[in-house]
Amino acid sequence: MPLTRAHIAQIAEKLRGMPAAPPADLSVTKQEAVKLLKGEIASLQRRGYSLDQIVASLKGEGLDLATPTLKSYLSRAKAAKVRRRYPPSPSRESERVTSPLTPKAAPASTRADTPAKSGKDAFLVKDKDSY
Repeated sequence: MPLTRAHIAQIAEKLRGMPAAPPADLSVTKQEAVKLLKGEIASLQRRGYSLDQIVASLKGEGLDLATPTLKSYLSRAKAAKVRRRYPPSPSRESERVTSPLTPKAAPASTRADTPAKSGKDAFLVKDKDSY
């Protein structure tokens, strides 16, 4: 059956009308899982558990990670929280917005005083009248 534009429009309308997937059914990455569990992991650490022990208990639940990986994921989650907490300062934001992408042009007075050189003497610096 060939696809027509009308049929594609019907498919698009059907897709637009589908409800959002339930949050419980969405799959997450291991990093996102650690981010969701970071409060409980921190609580376990405060109670005296080491990261090795926490990794062993997570393996029993199907979240297989190495200890360095868990440590990395926790530090990334912490860094993301810190970045999100502090908005960019107004001075840095204005620098980013107002800074041009091209280098600043020289003032007009210096360009007018210096004649444009071309040819083989264009890049020679002459400090004496004769050599």
